[in-house]
Amino acid sequence: MSTILLAEDDNTLRKNITMALETEGYNVIAVSTTEKAGELAAQADLLILDVMLPDGNGIELCRRLRRTIKAPVIFLTSCDDEADIIRGLDSGGDDYITKPFRLRELFSRIRANLRRIPDVPQLDLTALEQKLLNYLMQNRGQFLTRDQILEYLWNQRAPL
Repeated sequence: MSTILLAEDDNTLRKNITMALETEGYNVIAVSTTEKAGELAAQADLLILDVMLPDGNGIELCRRLRRTIKAPVIFLTSCDDEADIIRGLDSGGDDYITKPFRLRELFSRIRANLRRIPDVPQLDLTALEQKLLNYLMQNRGQFLTRDQILEYLWNQRAPL
């Protein structure tokens, strides 16, 4: 079961999308700010970001997150100007959907983006081992320091 992070500031829309995604069988991490989205992004298999959030910009968040995560990013936003779409995709976004949107189309785009993620065979791992494996897979091809791994696993800095 895939986990989707949804960053949407409209409370009603966030609740409705969350409920619809959960009905489709997804785990959902629903947040309303770029700060929370940035903190929890590594736990998700796919991110759905609004462009305009109360504490920042989803496009800038995507640009920052691309330094550390590989999960697909779908922008779901009312910003439908061509320049906004280009900025979103050039910042590392994989897809861009404008509001109002059709729910079944969103589901289809989610499935299409998740298909691009390599399938990992099921292993009998502890929760901590699974968390470490997920983190390493999200950052494949990148050098991770001991501090980065410990911070991710334990939310603390390594002792000096």
